[in-house]
Amino acid sequence: MITTTKDVNLRLAAQRRGFLLMKRRDKKYAPGLGDGYMILDSYSGNIVAGHKYELSPEDVRDFLNEH
Repeated sequence: MITTTKDVNLRLAAQRRGFLLMKRRDKKYAPGLGDGYMILDSYSGNIVAGHKYELSPEDVRDFLNEH
């Protein structure tokens, strides 16, 4: 169970569960997207959660605790 929300811990926890955690860095070219996280399936590359980078670190932690 994940109890902290640091980026490194979230990325490692996602990798252990077969997911990739992407954080939006460039806000200049696509203003309609959020500034949070997206979770991808590491095998297929499909977006699993946060289609528009709308996940907060707490949302990511909750998602990973469920899966």
